[in-house]
Amino acid sequence: MLYIFTGNGKGKTTAALGLGLRAYGNGLKVALVQFMKKLPTGERLALRELNQQRFTVKNFGRPVFFKKGQHTLKDIQEAKKALAAAKSLLHKVDVLILDEINIVLFFKILPLGLVLDFVVKRPASLDLILTGRYAPPTLIALADLVTEMKEIKHPYQKRELAKKGIEY
Repeated sequence: MLYIFTGNGKGKTTAALGLGLRAYGNGLKVALVQFMKKLPTGERLALRELNQQRFTVKNFGRPVFFKKGQHTLKDIQEAKKALAAAKSLLHKVDVLILDEINIVLFFKILPLGLVLDFVVKRPASLDLILTGRYAPPTLIALADLVTEMKEIKHPYQKRELAKKGIEY
């Protein structure tokens, strides 16, 4: 199946990791490829405790946040490396999570056609999960399950900073 977790609300990566942990707990092999996430996060630290043969984690990007239109050649190179890593895992895992791939597409760091080709040519037995805001309509049309996280209220609205252990 193709799953998409998108929207402006919190919980897209969390939902994908929850599904990945459920799969891992049931003996499946899982891989998480994170785009634009080079900063250390709590989930990465926790996932190191799991059997690395059954839950692979690969992180790509620069350790900075940036807005649309501010990406560099290095960001393009990192996104291409991440997609190549995902391709290398296609026949080695049961569940593959491409975290923040939607934002990579929205920022136009990678062309949609490249990711569409990846999605369409994936093994039929692979469960593929795509996360990030602004999922393209073309991917949504292909998906079996789409969940949109909708922000109703968030501490950022009160100018509260991200909380370690909760947001990262």
